[in-house]
Order: sequence, then C-alpha cells, then structure tokens
Amino acid sequence: MTETLERQIVKTLMMISIAFALIMGWSAYAQRPMGSPQDGRNPEEQIERLKERLDLSDQQAEELRPIFEESREKLQALREQYQDQSRSQETMEAFRSEREALQEETNQKLATVLSDGQLKDFQEMQGEARANLRQGQRQGEGQRQGQGQRSGQGRGQRPGQGQGRGRR
Repeated sequence: MTETLERQIVKTLMMISIAFALIMGWSAYAQRPMGSPQDGRNPEEQIERLKERLDLSDQQAEELRPIFEESREKLQALREQYQDQSRSQETMEAFRSEREALQEETNQKLATVLSDGQLKDFQEMQGEARANLRQGQRQGEGQRQGQGQRSGQGRGQRPGQGQGRGRR
C-alpha cells in the first residue's frame, strides 16, 4: 500500500510540474515582443550565415555590416514604439506593415552590395524563413486552439460541462 501511495505522490508532483511548466511557457509566449525571433538577430551572426550560404567576399561582408546594424537599430525602435500598445489586429497590421517596409528598405541596400546571383539566393532564403515562420505559427495556433476543447473549455462552458454532462 505504501508503494501505491508513493506512486500517487510522484504522479501528482509530475502533474503539478507539467502544469507549472505549461503556465510559465504560456506566460513567456504572451509577453514576447512583437516580431519574429529572427528580427533582432545579431548583425555578426547574419553576416557569418550569409558568408556561408552566399559565398560573400570579405569586402562584401564589411559593406553589409552597417546595413544590418542600421536595420537592427530601426527594428528595435519600431518594437519599442509598439511595445506598450494593445495587440489588436490594427496594431499588429500597422507593426507588420512598418516592419515589411523596413525589410524592403534593407533589401534595396543589400542589392547594392550583392551580385545578382547572391541576391536571388538571399531572396530564396528569406522566402524559406517566412515559410518556416508561418508553418511554426500555424502549428502553434492549432495547438492553442485545441487546448481545453475536450472538456468544453473555450466554448463558454466550465470544465466538466462539455459533451452533455452539464446543466440543461
């Protein structure tokens, strides 16, 4: 009987730990700044990655550094501008629009440094990154939408009222 009690205690502690981890993870997710994780990437990391993928010369790498640094500073200012605003659809669309304009401005500057082939490869890399980001967002949305639906939560019902077991 002691062994069964120990198992129940361990099981309960594990469930509490999992619940705590989920709550902390959701809290961190909800408080993250606007924009994708890659938006604030260190310019040095970007240059190193592009050196490998686009076979940049040392001169090109040096010419890209101030472009990426300026882009990062402008993006940080944009984030700060929107940080304390609501996350309404209008606010998110305005942020996204300004971020895309900044990206376009940066891409135009990159086009002056990269060869045509490198620019084409860079644009393909951006497309892949966007697709990966969208895919990750869709998976996250599906997981969030599916949470709580089994017990009726999320449909205006208290836990235990789903599937015909509640008040009538």
